[in-house]
Amino acid sequence: MSSGNRKGRVPGKGNVIIDEEFLKKAEKEAASGGSYIAIAHALGIAESTLHKHKKKAAAFREALKRGQGQAIREVENALFKDAKSGVTTAQIFFLKNRCPEEWRDRHEVEAKVDVSASDALEWVRKQDEDVQLERQQNTEDPIEEESEYMRH
Repeated sequence: MSSGNRKGRVPGKGNVIIDEEFLKKAEKEAASGGSYIAIAHALGIAESTLHKHKKKAAAFREALKRGQGQAIREVENALFKDAKSGVTTAQIFFLKNRCPEEWRDRHEVEAKVDVSASDALEWVRKQDEDVQLERQQNTEDPIEEESEYMRH
């Protein structure tokens, strides 16, 4: 290895000058809908450098955010256009995201039940007694009962 550089690193490559031109390019690349890897590549920096500067430089972070917002609005508009023109999948997607309470596939129900263990055990015992009593009544011979009734 030469002069202490790590293999594959270019000296000074991580030094980025964040000027107006760089910010405009960053916003434009973010507006294209690319991933952070694609944006970094287009800017000529590593993804790690992009994230480092995103944390440190508010202007850079805002440029990326504006660009990503533009991309989102473009897709929203295209989705809305498709939904209005009768593309069923686009309509469903639009409604599920804009009106989730009415169009959600899965509805969640929250129930809170406060039952102590002794209450639950008592309920089970009562159910068991009822079942046993019913079985007993179903197994008695109805003819015998009638004849005993007639004897009295």
